Amino acid sequence: MPPTSWLLLGEAKSKIEHLSGAPLRPGVAQRLHTMYLAKGVQATTAIEGNSLSVEDVEKHIRGELRLPPSKEYLQQEIENVLEACNAIWSRYPGKVTPELLCRFNAAVLKDLPLKDDVVPGEVRRHEVGVGAYRGAPAEDCPYLL
Repeated sequence: MPPTSWLLLGEAKSKIEHLSGAPLRPGVAQRLHTMYLAKGVQATTAIEGNSLSVEDVEKHIRGELRLPPSKEYLQQEIENVLEACNAIWSRYPGKVTPELLCRFNAAVLKDLPLKDDVVPGEVRRHEVGVGAYRGAPAEDCPYLL
């Protein structure tokens, strides 16, 4: 690469570092926080089949989401993950332990309809899989956690 390209890369890096340290206005910071929180919560719940959109999650965060009774469980999933994310952010800056993860699992599954073999807050004791993919053997889960 020619020397001018290296100079331009250095300049770009300098600008990035300068901008990353610039404070945001409170309104902008709040909008960004809400947007990225909504994206994270939506992605987390979508893995398990939740069909709500990022826009729906943002509405929920603002207290504006209204769903028919047949879809209220989707909103409960969103609320549980949102509460866990906020708890992690505000109260658990320290070490992540298996016990802490089990507490968060119990919080995320709170008030949701579950299969008989799912016990909120406990490490699973049964085999799981999605399609051809098989999860870790149940007997390995405590160690892996």
